[in-house]
Amino acid sequence: MPRFFILLSALYLFFTIPAQAQDQDIVQLDTSYIARLPILHEGRIKPLDSFARIQLRTFSGKESGALAWLIETLFDPVRAETRPVLKIINPEILTILHLERRKNKLYSYKEISEVLRTKQKMILSIVGADEADWSVQQRELITLQKNAISLQNLLGSLTLILPLSTTLPDSLPAPFKPYTRRTLSFIETLELQDILQATLKDIIAEKDHNIETYTPAEQALAHLSFTLSLLQETRRNSDVFKVIPTDNGGWLSPWESLSASENTQLKYWQDLSAAYYGSDMKTWDDTARNLYIHVTSNTAQIRPKALNAEYYYNLYPPFFISFIACLIGMTALITSLFRSNALQMAAASTALLGSFICQLCGIALRIFILDRPPVSTLYETILFASLITTLYALIAYRRDKKILWLWLGLSLAIFLHILGFSHNLNGDSFVMLIAVLNTNFWLTTHVLCITAGYAFCALTSILAHYTLIKSRWNGGGIPDNTLFKSTLTAALLALFFATIGTVLGGIWADQSWGRFWGWDPKENGALLIVLWLIWIIHGRISGQMKQHAVLCGFSYLSVILALSWFGVNLLGVGLHAYGFMDSALWSLGLFIGIESVFVIAVTLPFLKRITPHA
Repeated sequence: MPRFFILLSALYLFFTIPAQAQDQDIVQLDTSYIARLPILHEGRIKPLDSFARIQLRTFSGKESGALAWLIETLFDPVRAETRPVLKIINPEILTILHLERRKNKLYSYKEISEVLRTKQKMILSIVGADEADWSVQQRELITLQKNAISLQNLLGSLTLILPLSTTLPDSLPAPFKPYTRRTLSFIETLELQDILQATLKDIIAEKDHNIETYTPAEQALAHLSFTLSLLQETRRNSDVFKVIPTDNGGWLSPWESLSASENTQLKYWQDLSAAYYGSDMKTWDDTARNLYIHVTSNTAQIRPKALNAEYYYNLYPPFFISFIACLIGMTALITSLFRSNALQMAAASTALLGSFICQLCGIALRIFILDRPPVSTLYETILFASLITTLYALIAYRRDKKILWLWLGLSLAIFLHILGFSHNLNGDSFVMLIAVLNTNFWLTTHVLCITAGYAFCALTSILAHYTLIKSRWNGGGIPDNTLFKSTLTAALLALFFATIGTVLGGIWADQSWGRFWGWDPKENGALLIVLWLIWIIHGRISGQMKQHAVLCGFSYLSVILALSWFGVNLLGVGLHAYGFMDSALWSLGLFIGIESVFVIAVTLPFLKRITPHA
């Protein structure tokens, strides 16, 4: 018996499933329709293009060429499993798995699955331990295991319709004649599986498991049976590729649709497979278009315009274009330091305006795609805060005609763009909300107010920084009064929005969770901003704090903002604990250290001047 299965396994490896497609460049295929095909993933209906980007970004940290990679993964898994897409950064994991170090840090599914198979005892022991006790290496090893399983799931998604490597010879019993000399797929063998098992049973009864005594025709039947049994195992785990909507509002993967009544769409996918393997671009294009029309026109829950909007959002990323505009504007400002002219100022102001328009379009698209306000995640709050600061800088520049506002607006926009990109490295940025949070009124009022408060806190801090630096540069005299008033105005706006947002959040919490205030870390963070601003502004009004002290307090507002906006997420507790990132701890600590050194550096000279000599 063992020898029988060893030989069958060797045959399986030789006649790999499915048969490999002809050499072709997938990019040549028209992907405009297949990219917009809907798929249910992580609770949201999204275009296949977004699904591909999310999957590849999760596996490799990049999304370039994601759709071509997904097409190959679906239609040619044999070739796809050799593509290096699984990223391993930690060198200790490479040592554990006995893998060589590579510059791009990417490894194929075939490589990873083989070495992980030898480490299952270690992996099971880690899974059995308390997750809180996992080391960094253990956590990354489990993540790699999960990614490998997800990729395996994806590789097997369409194997039921892909051509098998077995071609049945003519010298077979009559029931097999219609299937001889043909390249079959699993779904085409469903009708002959019973007769196949019965025939193979008779062969084994006559010749036992000594496969060397089988005729070529009998070996072909044994290989086909073994292949089908392996594909049956794939069937149990291929549930991620849910592209087939049902009449009752559910979604099925191709394998799941075999046992349901809604499997008419499989014919389209079979035609796509045939076109792919035959390099028939016209059939591919026509089939993809017909499949898109069939799905979108017959499924009420699908919004074709939203699918198209998300497709173009991915194709022309508005926030990346906005970031490029900011860089162009900053370049114009930097060159103006050496030789200034009106053209440079016009370029900088136009770039800032272009950045604002791109950000506005991006947020509008996100609202349309998600059908909700755009500030429900940490990433989205960064996008909205950047929009607010850019708009304020544009208005102030139009009012005062001071180049300062271009510097501040572009600097903040670049910083917030980079911060946003760093919070959008993995997963889907279009996150679906849990029911208790999916309330458009409170998302529009509470969260927008809080986020506007964050934006004006950032403006207040950067204005205070600039005012203190300018004062120190000019010999440490009295700070510029106009700049001080601008800083105070931004601080008052920050206090207004932060206070209103905090109160509205309490009302929402009372309606959703039955308590107005629960000392949640995020609630405490919002309150900390309000108290800090009240302390400084009250100190100014009462005359207890001079201009320099007020500006130092407003400068250090950046630290309070960082702790309230991002720091509380590092605790990993509370009802607002979203956007957790271990790696952010060191960045946050470094930022706090730099800001603390800055405030001390600008404060010490001031203290020396007011301290009487002995």
